[in-house]
Amino acid sequence: MLIEPNGYIEIKRRTPDVLDEDGYPVKESNVTYSNPIPCRYTAIKQNLQAISKDSGSPFILAKWEIFIEGDDLSCMQDCEHIRLTNSNGVLIHESSFTAEKALHRVGIITITL
Repeated sequence: MLIEPNGYIEIKRRTPDVLDEDGYPVKESNVTYSNPIPCRYTAIKQNLQAISKDSGSPFILAKWEIFIEGDDLSCMQDCEHIRLTNSNGVLIHESSFTAEKALHRVGIITITL
């Protein structure tokens, strides 16, 4: 392996719109993610002073950079949402992704959340 994984990402794909008999979109009830993909992640921007407006409790606000092996961006095709977990399976971050880029010379894909 080119990178030493410290976590995993799981990808939720976009699903086609399903309409009910009246033509209104039906909310999907069964959300599934891809199999875990080994990755290396690092926080590139972190705010340890963030305070929740709802509860007033502190939380960590971070921007993440994720590296996975490969140079085929098709794994990100139709990606709607990404879940990042550490190597023990503890949820680190879950959101839509901001950008992805293939580094063809080294065979690595970078993802920014």
